[in-house]
Amino acid sequence: GSWTGARYLSHLITLKKFPPNSHEDAEANYKGIHLSFIGVLTAVVSNIDTFFIFHFIGAAPTALYTIATAPIDQLRGWFKTLGALALPKLANRPVREINVLVTKRMLGLSLFGLCGALIYASAASFLFHLVFPKYVEGISVSIVFAFTLVLQLPILFLGTVINSKIDLIPKRWLY
Repeated sequence: GSWTGARYLSHLITLKKFPPNSHEDAEANYKGIHLSFIGVLTAVVSNIDTFFIFHFIGAAPTALYTIATAPIDQLRGWFKTLGALALPKLANRPVREINVLVTKRMLGLSLFGLCGALIYASAASFLFHLVFPKYVEGISVSIVFAFTLVLQLPILFLGTVINSKIDLIPKRWLY
């Protein structure tokens, strides 16, 4: 109830501060449908590894894989908010300015992901023995999976850049 109340109050404050206008974008629904479909595809592709592990190897390895990858999945969840925070700032910038920014930010995010992966790799053994003592055989999988952060953060930023200028991108490129 408190969560719903706080969201409703925030909604009212937002409507008062930024009243809706009567401008309707004819392409908004069209683009929204395509972006939603791409979101569904992303969800399927993101979880297909677990399906294949279960189908070909069995339930126990799937459980081990899920536990081994859970800490990194939680970290990814934190980073998704950064994309949502960057979107309005990128949408207000011209494309030339974004092009200059992309290379620098993607390199920086790759290095940040590498640092995060190295820190996690050094702490993974201790954390697994502390939190998941029955699943210590998943430590190596978890460490390898941590290095996906090196690419995950730049890809997240690139996706935010694409979403910020979605009206300039041909539909076929989205797929």
